[in-house]
Formats: sequence, C-alpha cells, structure tokens
Amino acid sequence: MNTNTQISSLTLQDRYLIASVEPKKLAFPTYLVQDILQVERSQVLSLPFYDSAFVGVVHYQNQIIPLVSAPKILGIKENNLLQLTLTAVRLNKLAEHLTGVGIVIERMEGSLNTEELSQEHKFQLTDIPHQIWQPQR
Repeated sequence: MNTNTQISSLTLQDRYLIASVEPKKLAFPTYLVQDILQVERSQVLSLPFYDSAFVGVVHYQNQIIPLVSAPKILGIKENNLLQLTLTAVRLNKLAEHLTGVGIVIERMEGSLNTEELSQEHKFQLTDIPHQIWQPQR
C-alpha cells in the first residue's frame, strides 16, 4: 500500500489531536473537535460560585463558550494560571451535552493515529463531571 492510499484510508475516528497538560498528554478524537481557540485571559468572565474546574465563559464568534480546565478534570496542578493567553479545544455537536465547550490546555502538540497512541489519556465525554455546571455553596 503506498503512502497516499494509507493517508486516504484514515478516517477522522482514527486520528487524535494531542494536547499538552503537563505532565500528561491528552488525546482528543478529531471527530469531536470543532476548532482550537486562543483567548485572552482578560476576556474570560469568571463565575466564582461554580466548581474550580469551570474556568469561566468567553464571548467568541457571537457565542458564549464555557471553558473547562483540562488539568483540573485530570487531577493535575495547573501550570497556566498566569498565562495571558489561553488555548482551548472547542468540542462540536457530536460531543452531545458538551457541544461548544472549550477544554483549556497548555498547548497543542500535533496529531497521531490510533496505532501511535501510547501514554496519552484519551479524552472521554465522561471526563467532565455533570456537577461542574451546578453552582456551589
């Protein structure tokens, strides 16, 4: 099989976007990803009475995008607290109840196919608990 045939035979379900969430790597199935956002921290509206993994919301392309911290949902201490610009992977309509949610990561690393994945944590919709959307006391 030549290289062109191999590439064309790969489907979106076989590819993952790899994000750095130090010390881990997070693999997002490409079929769930709408786009990658770069957001100025000053544009994020914090919602203090919600779970600490809920970073806040941002206005982007005439939509309100909720932002969730990947390190917090993975149980990792955040390193990007002082970053002026946040990078987020926004999920598409195939993400069901998480449509339009942005997952804040440290940086994008590239993409891999299923066979190339090794130590990466495969992102699952269940990684984000339902209680994150409920106000806390």
